[in-house]
Amino acid sequence: WYDELDTEAHRKYVRRLIVACLAVIGTAAVAVFVLRERGIREAIAGHSSALTALLDRNDVEAAEAYAATLQKEQPEMLQVPQIQAMLVAVERARQDEDTRLERFQEGCKAIESAIASANNLADAANLRTQLDALNARSAAETEELERLGGEIEKHCQEIQKRNDEAFTAEFQKTVEEYQTFEATGSADRKLL
Repeated sequence: WYDELDTEAHRKYVRRLIVACLAVIGTAAVAVFVLRERGIREAIAGHSSALTALLDRNDVEAAEAYAATLQKEQPEMLQVPQIQAMLVAVERARQDEDTRLERFQEGCKAIESAIASANNLADAANLRTQLDALNARSAAETEELERLGGEIEKHCQEIQKRNDEAFTAEFQKTVEEYQTFEATGSADRKLL
């Protein structure tokens, strides 16, 4: 009879031990799952915020490099809708940047070809306004704007020099006519 009680107590102990082990294993599995999901959410949020920051800075090349690295190193992230939306935003930013760059280059060419045909300071000022409207993002683009600005300034100085020479010649002519008038006491009929 004691043997049966001892065996029954042992069985209860083993059952409790198995239930406790299963509870510990289940709790650990839930904890691992929760931590894994939290890590995935944090990774998604980190990738999304990094891409957003790069796009906000208009650094399309860096955003494309980040996206390429993400595709290579963590391809499972490409299945996440938030990351897919960011990749679409990177593609759209590339298209916008290509369009902006094309407009920038066309604007620079148009200004460069128009510099020589600017006949007065107002035309040159208009070219300067067009130059200021161009959106430079890289150091090379900024250098190009500075170069064109220098050419416009040089052309403005040439125009001003021509204007000064024309004014001086006209003034000299007027002075000579006035001196002739004072000397003879009569004005040239062509002037009247």
